[in-house]
Amino acid sequence: MEMELLESALYDWPLAPFDNKLDVDANWKRMVAFALMPENIRAVRLGVASHNLFDVAFACLLARRNEVTDFFTFEMIEGMANHLRRAVRETGQDFLAYAPVAEEKHFINAIAYLIRRLDENTAPRNFLRHLNQLKTGTAAWNMLAGHFRASVRRMPTVGAKPHRTQNRLTETFPRRRDPLHEGSFRNEPNTDWSLAANRAWAEGIRRRWMKGPGNEPIEVPLVVAGREIFAGRKVLKSLDPNQLRARWSWRAAPWPGPMTSGAQWLPPRRTPTAGVA
Repeated sequence: MEMELLESALYDWPLAPFDNKLDVDANWKRMVAFALMPENIRAVRLGVASHNLFDVAFACLLARRNEVTDFFTFEMIEGMANHLRRAVRETGQDFLAYAPVAEEKHFINAIAYLIRRLDENTAPRNFLRHLNQLKTGTAAWNMLAGHFRASVRRMPTVGAKPHRTQNRLTETFPRRRDPLHEGSFRNEPNTDWSLAANRAWAEGIRRRWMKGPGNEPIEVPLVVAGREIFAGRKVLKSLDPNQLRARWSWRAAPWPGPMTSGAQWLPPRRTPTAGVA
């Protein structure tokens, strides 16, 4: 879908759904076949939603073979492929016709939904594109039937693992990873927070750095020309939202001692030396 394509390109993540219709259709059939197994179907009330005659027949025949026709319902959108809907209802199988609705304030979302449906239904290999004039033995029928057979053959081999596997806990990088050695620049992909491993990675960082009321305050010195200064300065208390106690050093004039090379004179001001969030 377009939103997933945009997200993948924007964040430099692998595309989450399948990127071709053959794999999509094969995966749909694999899920239906799994759900219609007698040992699985009793766990849910399955809704088989499709306007593709071949897929509807696939589910119907599989349910009859497994003797689970009492445990699933065919679903279709109201107003789409009505003659197909009537034919399905004549099988006696439970049937649900649903109509998406939206309030006026959400009308822009409804337009987006309709555009997506229009895009899907006019795709060259989409069943609904050919349904109104579809006849057995025609070029369109043979093309759709061939695609159905190909998707059935694809079922055992279509990928079953998530496409997004980013893991900040275990990832490694080559020692030479820069435009000089690779010949081009590429940004590091954003962290995918939908993955549990990445959330655990961030929580681990937070846990290591988060301080409590009983911890000693962090002292960050003034550094001038490489010299760290802890003592002899006025210290002010500060409050962190995480209850982290910190001290702020007060830089006063005049500077005690001669200026060393690289030092820069600044007028008297407060200099935060420990701002920990």
